[in-house]
Amino acid sequence: MRRESISFDALLILAKKHRKIIQRGVWIGTILFGTFAFLRPVQFSVDSVFIDKANHNSFSDSLTGLFSQKQLLGNDSETAQVLASRRVVEEAIQESGWQGRLYRSGFFVRVFQRLCDNIHAELAFWTKMDEPFVAERSEQLYLSQLRYTSEYYGDFYLMLEGDQFSLSDAQGEEMGKGRIGVPFTHPQIAFTLHLREKGLSPVQEYYLRVEPLQITVQKVLRDLYVKPNVKAKRVINITFRGKDRFNTPQFLNQVMHNYRDYLSDEQKRFAKTQLEYLQQRQEGMVEGLKSVLVQHAELITRDVATTGFMGSEKEVDFLATQLTECQKQLLEIDWEIKRMLALRGETPCAYFDPYSNRNDPRVIQEILTSIRDLERQKESLHVFSEVTSEPLFEGIDLPVAQQLYLTYAQTLSQAEEEAKHNQFILEQLQNPQFELSSLSTILTDSVSQEHVVKVSQLSMALKDTQNRSHKEQERLQEELNLEKAFLAQHLAQTVDLLQIKQQLFERKIASLNIAMLTLINRQIGIYQKNFSDYVNTRLSNLEGEKQLLLAEQENLNAKLSTLPDRWVTGQLVDNQLAINRRMAEEVTKYVVSKDITGQLEVSQSTPLDFAKPPLHPDPPLLLLFSFLGAFLGGGIPLVAVMLTSLKKGLPANKQSLNCVVTEPVAFCQQNTLILTPWPHNPALAIAKKLQKQGKNPLIIDGTFSTPSEKGLLHYLEGDDSLTLTKVNGISLLPSGGRTPHSLELLHSSRFHALWQKLATTYDPILFLSHAPITSSEAHFLAAHIGHTLLYVSDETLPDIEHFDSIGCYFEDLL
Repeated sequence: MRRESISFDALLILAKKHRKIIQRGVWIGTILFGTFAFLRPVQFSVDSVFIDKANHNSFSDSLTGLFSQKQLLGNDSETAQVLASRRVVEEAIQESGWQGRLYRSGFFVRVFQRLCDNIHAELAFWTKMDEPFVAERSEQLYLSQLRYTSEYYGDFYLMLEGDQFSLSDAQGEEMGKGRIGVPFTHPQIAFTLHLREKGLSPVQEYYLRVEPLQITVQKVLRDLYVKPNVKAKRVINITFRGKDRFNTPQFLNQVMHNYRDYLSDEQKRFAKTQLEYLQQRQEGMVEGLKSVLVQHAELITRDVATTGFMGSEKEVDFLATQLTECQKQLLEIDWEIKRMLALRGETPCAYFDPYSNRNDPRVIQEILTSIRDLERQKESLHVFSEVTSEPLFEGIDLPVAQQLYLTYAQTLSQAEEEAKHNQFILEQLQNPQFELSSLSTILTDSVSQEHVVKVSQLSMALKDTQNRSHKEQERLQEELNLEKAFLAQHLAQTVDLLQIKQQLFERKIASLNIAMLTLINRQIGIYQKNFSDYVNTRLSNLEGEKQLLLAEQENLNAKLSTLPDRWVTGQLVDNQLAINRRMAEEVTKYVVSKDITGQLEVSQSTPLDFAKPPLHPDPPLLLLFSFLGAFLGGGIPLVAVMLTSLKKGLPANKQSLNCVVTEPVAFCQQNTLILTPWPHNPALAIAKKLQKQGKNPLIIDGTFSTPSEKGLLHYLEGDDSLTLTKVNGISLLPSGGRTPHSLELLHSSRFHALWQKLATTYDPILFLSHAPITSSEAHFLAAHIGHTLLYVSDETLPDIEHFDSIGCYFEDLL
């Protein structure tokens, strides 16, 4: 009856029932989000362009990697650069005084100013104004060189007296005095106060709010967007959002200036590191070369008489190569001889796997594989070695014997299966309850089929006891027993023949196994003889090759022993000189070129477009926030209502039920209980249409909710007379009045007898009730009448899932 899914109609019903709550939520969300949009601080967006031509492969990645944490891709150098970018941002914050902000008015005045500024910004955005429309809120005083290292917010008060000022903490205690344009220093805070335009008389008292440096850096990184230009990768577009129209572009310009200083410092540091490395390498090469030259001079001094050494380099290389190759071949021959001796000393089929070599001829590998397969077959056939072989298979070869073995084994298995099958049927024939007609699908031979057909016919004839006499049944029973006996004898003889067949094939398989064992032993002997000849020939050849290589090795050693040791030292000296010279030249060239290139690139990395004060602040996006507030304000109550309905039960609708009827008259063709909310009464209209169809309907008013003339209530309470009335030609049994005991009266035997009596006269009976569908009265009536028509308005699925045979008709009764 119910589908476990939320349909669109169910959501519409929920929204319609709770529309006031949803409308109230929409208004509240719109007002809250709109108020937030208007009361949040005004933001100014400034843009700038920076040309970044530095070589980031050496000491930095890019301006994007320094400022934007989104560019961190997991590389170690990029990670270091992103961490180092905090230094650039922190220096810009301290240089521009971005960490602190001066206020000359109270909180509520600032909130009202935000409201006015956001309204003007929204109007300027939609009307596309080309001149300033928002009132100027920038203070006449601004800070620079601010140093504040505390992790807590700092609140200070600044009192001006001409070009001098005094600073107090939040408790009013004076911290010191300073002068405009002169650095002020205190253990807690240090800054320089500036006047934006000379000649102006600033307000006398200011409130100074200072943020912790960590929080300020996080806010700056959140509002700072760095993106390379799509067309020119070296061109960097920078956007920053701040709360002050003049300080925001100054801060962004300070960031670009600090980044340029950072590039210059990194280039200097890198150049210094390269020069230090060059000096260390030169000193190390000089010391190493000096040591080698001293050792070479000592060797020459000890062996001055030896001459002609410098021209023997190629001879030394050649002899050394030949000697290495000779030793390699000797090792390979020794290993091969050991392998062959092991094969000759053991049974080949037991050792060919661990000693197999890919250098062996292919035919030897095939012989060894064949020996292995034959030995396995021999082990499996060894059990028949004691059986006397019959001369049935003399003259056949091994493949033919294997094929015959598979054929005999398959035939023997089939014979065993048929014997067991027929033996089982013989046992079942002794059971008088066994249905013999089922054997027609099992026994396929013609004799068995003929007997099974006769037995089935006789069994069917015996079951016809009404049309046959007792003597005929006895005759049929005798014929049935006779046919069963014939069938059992036929199956028993078939089993005996199959057993003889099994014994015959078992003897043939045993003889075939002995013949196969003889053929396998003969084949193994041939293969082992071939393999033994190969091993002996191979050992003889290897010994000859070994003697030749040993003689060649002695000859090479004799030639190498005649060469002096000074050649080795001379080669080392020459190589060291060439390496040192080449390394010094390349390192010097690389350092100089990188230093010049880096300085040129850093000098060309500069701001292209400086940030300027914007004409208007960013719009507060009132429409977007209002739409978002309306959506959330209406969506949250709707979701809450939906979750509550899921917990209590979804409203019933046409999509969630499969018992929907479009025409109640077509449903009420038999005795029907009509459950409908008060005061809805569709029974009379349904009865009129049934009467036009030739029916004789009766309406029983079982509402017991309004006083009426004498009726059902009086009869159930003991009155013997039953009064039926006519309404527009329709028979009606009134309820008879009100009663709180309607369920007990309907449970009585008088109501059951009355229902049986009226059912023989009227067709159909329409029982009208306003009882709630979850009540015991509704459940009793539905079970008693057996056919129920529900008029569904705002009921839920759990309310109607207890009714078995129902039809649901939907009407908007809300």
